[in-house]
Formats: sequence, C-alpha cells, structure tokens
Amino acid sequence: MIPLFVWLCACAAARPPPDPGGRPGGTPVARPSPPPVPRPRALFDRLGGRPAIDALAGALVQEITSDERINAPFAMTDLASLRRSFADFLCARTGGPCVWHGRDLRAIHEGMGITGAQFGVFIEDLARVLDRLGARAGEKQDMIETLGALRGQIVEAP
Repeated sequence: MIPLFVWLCACAAARPPPDPGGRPGGTPVARPSPPPVPRPRALFDRLGGRPAIDALAGALVQEITSDERINAPFAMTDLASLRRSFADFLCARTGGPCVWHGRDLRAIHEGMGITGAQFGVFIEDLARVLDRLGARAGEKQDMIETLGALRGQIVEAP
C-alpha cells in the first residue's frame, strides 16, 4: 500500500502545470484590468483646500464669538490663536494634510458646562457660515456631520 502523501506527490508531479492563460501551449491571454475605483475626495479638498478651511475657521470663530447665546466662554480668549488652532483642527478633521497638535477635545471643553442646546447653536452658526461662504449642499452636510459627531466629547450637560 502506497502512503497517501507519496501518492498525492506522484500525481501532482505527473500533471503538467496549469496553463496561465487558459490556452493550449501555455500562451498567456492578456486580460484587461478592471478600471480603477475612484477614491472619494476628502472633504478638505471638496471644500477648497487650506484657503477654504482658513476662511471657514475665521468666519466661524467670528460667528460664534458674536453669538450672544454661546459667546461667554470666549470672552478672555486670544481669538487669533483660536482661529489658527481651529483651522488646523478642521484641516486634520476633514482629511487635509495637517496634524492636530491640540489637546483632546474632552479636556479642552471640560468644566465649561456646554449644554446640548449650546452645541446646537454652534451647529446652527456653522451652517450659516457655510451658506455665507457658498459651500455646496453635500459639503455643508458632511461638515455638519463631521463636527456634529464630536458632540459627545464637548457637551457636558443635557
């Protein structure tokens, strides 16, 4: 009796190698490659890159610091520094080439007592600024969802 392993090896050695092209004589057949799947462009690029992000950050900081419903925490803030930091944050968050070097959002907002209603006002201000800057509906919605997803890291009170 031939052990199974020896028999399998002998059978495999006796067979010709498979034809890579599926044609007699082993001639390969050129097969077209599937078309590349387009990668979705990052929100950063769809908004217009760094100039658009800088404009959004500047306009949004202006909007929220002017909105009496939510501007109290910014009374003693260096607004130029806030604009720069927020622009870097938005750049990184929307898929741009920037790296966010700021603190964790929960740590930044800890103790501020930000309510869900105040966060809602921030989102309203964001929508208004995006409209004013001429953002397309899809990009506006994506930005609102991107920042809206951070609610749990920012809101401390219902």
